[in-house]
Amino acid sequence: MIEKEEIVISFVFLIFSFIWGASFGSFGNTLIYRIPRGISILAPSSFCPKCKSPILWYEKIPILSFIILKGKCSRCGARIPYIYFFSELLSAILGVFAFYISTSYISNSSLFLFFPNFFFLWSFLFSAISDIIYLAVPTVLILVSFISAVSARIIDMSDIKFLLLDSFLGVVLGAGTFFIVRLIYALLRKKEGLGEGDVLFMIPVGVYFGFWGTLFCIIISSFFGGLFGLILSIIKRKRDPIPFIPFMFLGVLLNLLLKLKYHDIFERFFQFHF
Repeated sequence: MIEKEEIVISFVFLIFSFIWGASFGSFGNTLIYRIPRGISILAPSSFCPKCKSPILWYEKIPILSFIILKGKCSRCGARIPYIYFFSELLSAILGVFAFYISTSYISNSSLFLFFPNFFFLWSFLFSAISDIIYLAVPTVLILVSFISAVSARIIDMSDIKFLLLDSFLGVVLGAGTFFIVRLIYALLRKKEGLGEGDVLFMIPVGVYFGFWGTLFCIIISSFFGGLFGLILSIIKRKRDPIPFIPFMFLGVLLNLLLKLKYHDIFERFFQFHF
């Protein structure tokens, strides 16, 4: 009986986390559309970018509305970009993933960890999308990421001295490395290599993952970012600016996926403990 109740409760929380993620996926789309254009996120109500007609409440249901409307505005028939649908779906999946990691490998597993874990991932997802579209990131997403990382560390109070040291070293390694790379590139090439947002985002990464996790994120993001840049330069034969936060997001996800399987994987790999 107890096992059945636990299964039902887990299922309810999974549904909640999916709906929660989808809802904030819709809000994330609003943020990255309105902030670069200087439009308030509070008013006016949602509207079609082409005909400016207000979007009715039943046309705002995340994921479902796109399918029901067949990806078109109900007034003018303008196509709704697929990025809205996929970003809401990915955000919903991140909601489920945040629930899973919040009750899996963290020493003080708790549903309270769901919210900081989710918003940490959510801010990275929409920062990655914004970086792809605009090569810029809203400052509010960096702030959300930082607050979420700090909150997650505070909730996981298994060893406060170690956590403080680990987070501090993670910030120094992550933000420090990216800042130095950005400075050297600017001095040698006389132009920007890494954006300011890339450097600032390594602060919450350092807080959240600590030293070894941050090192892993740097290695993964640099490898795949460099590989993508190489392929792009071969295909297009010119150097276009490359959005780097999507590769940082990839490093974050791979980091979490590895730690689900091997909690102390980085300490074991580098054979070093603080």
